[in-house]
Formats: sequence, C-alpha cells, structure tokens
Amino acid sequence: MAAFLLAVLLIKPPRMVSKAGILVLFALMMAIGGAYHSHFPVVGFHADAVLAGALPQSDMIPGVGETPAAYLSVFLYLYLGLGLLAWLWFGFLVVTGQTLLPRWAIVVTPFILFWVSDFMAALPQPWNVIVAGGWYNISYLPMFTLLLLTAARTPANR
Repeated sequence: MAAFLLAVLLIKPPRMVSKAGILVLFALMMAIGGAYHSHFPVVGFHADAVLAGALPQSDMIPGVGETPAAYLSVFLYLYLGLGLLAWLWFGFLVVTGQTLLPRWAIVVTPFILFWVSDFMAALPQPWNVIVAGGWYNISYLPMFTLLLLTAARTPANR
C-alpha cells in the first residue's frame, strides 16, 4: 500500500478526485486480494475432498469444490476488476502528463506487464513455475522501482 500511496502522491496537483479515487481503488484491490488469498487453505481442504471423491468438482476451477470455487471467482474478478480500473485511470494520467512520471512509464505498469506472463510458459522447469507463478507480483517491481526513483529525484517543495 505504501507504493500505491507513492503513486498517488506523484500525481500532479490539484487532481484530488483522481488521487482519492485511485487510492481507494488500490486499497480495495489489496483488501480483496488479501481476502482472495486467505481462502487458499480452505480451497486446499476442499481440493483434498474432491480428490477423495467426497465433493463434486467445480467446472470453474477444476480440482476444487463448487462452493469455494464460486467464492474464489468472485474475489478474483473483483480484485482484477478494481486493479484494471485503478491502473487504467493511473495510466491515463501518466500518458497525459498529469503525473511526475515520464510518459514512457506506461510500459512498466503492471497492467501492461501482466500480459507478458503468457511467455513464461516457455521457460524450462523449475523456472516456469517459479517465475510464472509469481509473475503478477514480479510485474509490480519495475513500476514500484520507477516510483521510488522518481520520488527520490523530485524536490520536496514541488
């Protein structure tokens, strides 16, 4: 959340609606992402029950029971939807020069880098699983690094 706050602080004034709106979207995205990940132990127990034949398998998420798959799907789509809105809004501000970031920074937004994940399947094992499994998190590193570098070079009295 600190990096998201930094992104919002690098939006040029007086865009208070954009600052507040993007920060709220990022905060909700992170809260729902945490709720999504908190269901993994339950999903694991249900997956064991599916494998044992005690529960029917879900069509949405194969290998998982129907109820936890439905909950996970809701959280996942909310998380991705809020993230999409936040990054599109922030990306628009970057491209239109309304942030302190250079305009080329749009290419290192997680929204853009997320689509590179399809190429991770070509990596040999175990890198395929390690990199592809964490790609969504890895895709934030370039943007967060650029945010830190930009903030470090920005005078405090802007």
